[in-house]
Amino acid sequence: AILGLLGVSVPGGIAVQKESARLAPVDEGRLRGSINYDVDGGAIPEWAKIGPNVEYGASVSYGIGDFNEGPGGLGQAPLPSATQLEGWARRHGMNAYAVAEIIRKRGGIRPNPYMRTGFANALDAIRGYVEQCGRDIAAVWNA
Repeated sequence: AILGLLGVSVPGGIAVQKESARLAPVDEGRLRGSINYDVDGGAIPEWAKIGPNVEYGASVSYGIGDFNEGPGGLGQAPLPSATQLEGWARRHGMNAYAVAEIIRKRGGIRPNPYMRTGFANALDAIRGYVEQCGRDIAAVWNA
């Protein structure tokens, strides 16, 4: 049974991780590469956490400013400054101050729900792992 539950947590976490990384916006690839998973280390795992470990991951997913969709303000951050936008603006041939002003005038940055969509897209795979877990448990009980 424990192996069956591990059979859901680990592959389920990997499925969400892979799908979310596929959907994550890419500039330099830091966000995409930072999406990891962690599984409860208990004898019977109760959870798997999947998400990015870069500081701006929640802000990208939930939006910022007027567009923030995060529960309890998750992802809510002050609007980015020109200094914070400098590297991105340079790579895209833009002026960081002009980009910051555009974001300010728009009221923020719209969300890109790559994590939520990645989870939704992985649900069929997770359901398959849960069904297999049930079959594994039934096989042990019937043995």
